[in-house]
Amino acid sequence: MVQGEPATRADRPGWWGTEAVRGRVIGLAGAVLLAVAGYTVGAVEGGVPYGRLPSAHLLAQPRYAIGTACWIVGLAGLLIGWLILRRPARAGLLSARWVVVTTLSWAVPLLLAPPLASRDVYAYAAQGELYAHGLDPYHSGPAALPSRWLAEMSPSWRDSPAPYGPLALLIARLAAVVSGGHLTIALGVLRIVALLGVLLLAVYLPRLARLAGVDPGAACWLGLASPLVAIHLVSGAHSDALMLGLLVTGLALAAQRRPVVGGSGSRAPRVSKRAVLAGVALGLAAAVKVTALLAVPFAVLLVLPALTGRVRLARAAVSVVAGAVVAFGATTAAAGLGFGWASAAFGAEASVQWTSLSTGVGMALGFPLRVLGLPGAGGVLTVSRDLALFVLLPIVLVALWWPIRRGADTRTALARTGWAFAALLAASPTVHPWYLLWPVVILAAAVRDRRVVAGMVAVTVLMTVLVLPDGYNLARVTAWLGAPLDVAIVVGLTWLAVRRRRRVTAV
Repeated sequence: MVQGEPATRADRPGWWGTEAVRGRVIGLAGAVLLAVAGYTVGAVEGGVPYGRLPSAHLLAQPRYAIGTACWIVGLAGLLIGWLILRRPARAGLLSARWVVVTTLSWAVPLLLAPPLASRDVYAYAAQGELYAHGLDPYHSGPAALPSRWLAEMSPSWRDSPAPYGPLALLIARLAAVVSGGHLTIALGVLRIVALLGVLLLAVYLPRLARLAGVDPGAACWLGLASPLVAIHLVSGAHSDALMLGLLVTGLALAAQRRPVVGGSGSRAPRVSKRAVLAGVALGLAAAVKVTALLAVPFAVLLVLPALTGRVRLARAAVSVVAGAVVAFGATTAAAGLGFGWASAAFGAEASVQWTSLSTGVGMALGFPLRVLGLPGAGGVLTVSRDLALFVLLPIVLVALWWPIRRGADTRTALARTGWAFAALLAASPTVHPWYLLWPVVILAAAVRDRRVVAGMVAVTVLMTVLVLPDGYNLARVTAWLGAPLDVAIVVGLTWLAVRRRRRVTAV
């Protein structure tokens, strides 16, 4: 049990036959079936990635047919188990400890099976091997080094530079060196690191929720027990696991309300040690994926209430930014790759899938031109992406931060942090299912509105079922449905924003 948290019905021995236990057992059965599926239709080492939808003759083979059945039933079980827990979590009947234990029980079978729903972990290992041999992963793709590991990764990444931060590459190099040339060992090291990120979430997400006045059990159900965590962070071992763990750690440290006295008789410290530690955690998160830097200005606002004085905003900013710069700079120096992460992170080739709102809208607007055989569809897509990323996103981020620059309660500042990451997802040219966890994990600790939670649950379920066990994304062949859906979502969000603006103006 999380220290200081009262026991609930879910913690009492002999509490059987209720929704919570049924949800835990059904989810565990689903996780076991998914692990079985991993050995046949997953991203199996030594197997050949499909690169396209499985053909009928492949599914006719008994082992693939059984594996596919295990994937479908197991995925349904994991989703149903998670959804069953929604009502007791919403009612406050689940403790954070109970949800954490449930999440870890679902993770164990997946830790013992091959990766599911992505081959990215093989790319991490190949990038680490490239780095370990003295080549720069920011300037060369894994194919620059002859290796039998290349056959395991997705072909689209073989010639592409690494889009990750220096800490992620240091970890990948460590995995390659420790493995001694054995890919399975390298994957094991990368999985351990991903699990550490999930454990950080398990420790700090309940604390963050408590600081924001949100039930920790409900926050852990939405942000930690999510099927996306089990499939993509645990099984897929995505680097986002460590980034999210460090991100939530940094936000929790920033949200503490106990100021650190800076000297004898001083009423407030010049530099809060806790704020610096928060900055360090965020800097390390950004050293895994630069995306985490988005949280820094909002972490400053979380620190603000713990300080006093006219220049407290400046002191808070100095504290958090100094910690982030030191941590990020130290990992950059340790990696010895200079600032190659800048061009690699922002210059990675984006896939064209409707899971990105900006891409989906561009696809829908360019569709008539493609049907008529006229040129310009690609230009429409580019304009849609650039407009969202370089014009609309900055406007939204400023609108979220500026009104509360003088201070806000923890829940408001934290919620705006989550919405900032949601805006980033909406504007990003590429969105993979596990990216959804960036805003959801933060909003889980800050939002109590049932409509918002229901929306996040619906999107989580959709993103979970979009990817096949071998990593093939069904978004590639469902643009006819997804792109119009993106347009409808954008129109709906615009209408809600205008309606809210009119209400505020009327008041």
